[in-house]
Amino acid sequence: MDLETKKRGRKQGSQNKITLNLKQRLNLFIERNFEGLQEQYDLLEAKDKLSFTVALLPYLIPKLSAVAASVEIETKLQSLNESQLNDMINLILEQNDDTAE
Repeated sequence: MDLETKKRGRKQGSQNKITLNLKQRLNLFIERNFEGLQEQYDLLEAKDKLSFTVALLPYLIPKLSAVAASVEIETKLQSLNESQLNDMINLILEQNDDTAE
């Protein structure tokens, strides 16, 4: 596959339409059935409630590795002076212009 063929996909950062549609449908399902889901949750044993809660956690809070990476990036950025930050911003903007063409 050549480089030109690879560029024909979705734009970077855009969401997959199927995934977006599925998320919307799941949200609608949960909204419509929330009361019944709560009633079923209330009937669960403590260990099953814990399992259910643990299964939902990845959807509610970021994973520790993502948080650690974010803190590391922030720490590195804070150590840069204004000139270095401006150089970095200009480089990013140039690369963004190159990919837009």
